[in-house]
Amino acid sequence: MSINIWTDPMQHAALLGKPVLFTNWLIQRDIIPDGWYRYDLRGTHKSPSMPLTIMQEPYFLQSL
Repeated sequence: MSINIWTDPMQHAALLGKPVLFTNWLIQRDIIPDGWYRYDLRGTHKSPSMPLTIMQEPYFLQSL
């Protein structure tokens, strides 16, 4: 499921001392306005809901 950044509610938070908007839902990269940034918060395999890493680009592990 994805979110509409203009109409759907998001949570206000702080990230590294900066104000941010937060949602658990997917935000499509092509609708992000100029000057805004989108980051993914990633957890671990043992605790996927506990954010551990901030990623600007999606990262997927693939077996060769």
